Amino acid sequence: MTTILLHTIHGSRLSGLNRPDSDWDWYTVVDKGRSRQVIDGNQDNLTLTLDDFLRMVADGEPQALTALWSPLAETDPRYAHVLDTICPVPIHPLWGQKED
Repeated sequence: MTTILLHTIHGSRLSGLNRPDSDWDWYTVVDKGRSRQVIDGNQDNLTLTLDDFLRMVADGEPQALTALWSPLAETDPRYAHVLDTICPVPIHPLWGQKED
């Protein structure tokens, strides 16, 4: 059975730059299987294995880093130690933050 480790909205809807006709981008990290992207209508689903995700984070790929620090990400608590190892200090996104 495949376990979802991280799941978040992504793209323009995450950053608040979407328009009414924007598609829905989803970013999902799973513990096993294979990485794939499925586009069905206005749904764009990218699923990555943990190995591929970790490689992308190590390479500094913006999409992986954005998903890792997404304020809307849902994570499996059993894998919190993995995500905490990658990003031990909470990073707050720039959008939605008020200056003092």
